[in-house]
Amino acid sequence: MVSGKAHAGVLVRNGFFARMQRGTGYFFTPADLAQATEQRTIDLLEGLAGVRRQPVSRGGEQLVVRGASGYCVPSLLVDGVRVTWRGTRSGLDDIVPLETLMAVEVHRGVTGIPIEFGSFNNCGLLVFWTK
Repeated sequence: MVSGKAHAGVLVRNGFFARMQRGTGYFFTPADLAQATEQRTIDLLEGLAGVRRQPVSRGGEQLVVRGASGYCVPSLLVDGVRVTWRGTRSGLDDIVPLETLMAVEVHRGVTGIPIEFGSFNNCGLLVFWTK
């Protein structure tokens, strides 16, 4: 098991706390996740302003965020690596189960995406840091 200091070191090196101090986006720290009562990642994020779950035709559900032209599917980074999940059968909870998460960032809309992540789409970006 990774200690709290190790979690903090990884998050500092990856700029998590610096982005959190800028006040753009939503952030879940290791302490927040340790206190979470939700059972799934999608449940954790759904309650944020401009974030909701939406049923998909293949069964299941996906997470969408309010973007420039209404609700849309955000891009996804896991430990700094872009993950394709649009149009796949994998749901958010399949890709990043809640128990594997160390920290989470939610950046809505193209203007909300921090410059260090580059440009992904006009919707937004979910960033997951795992243990």
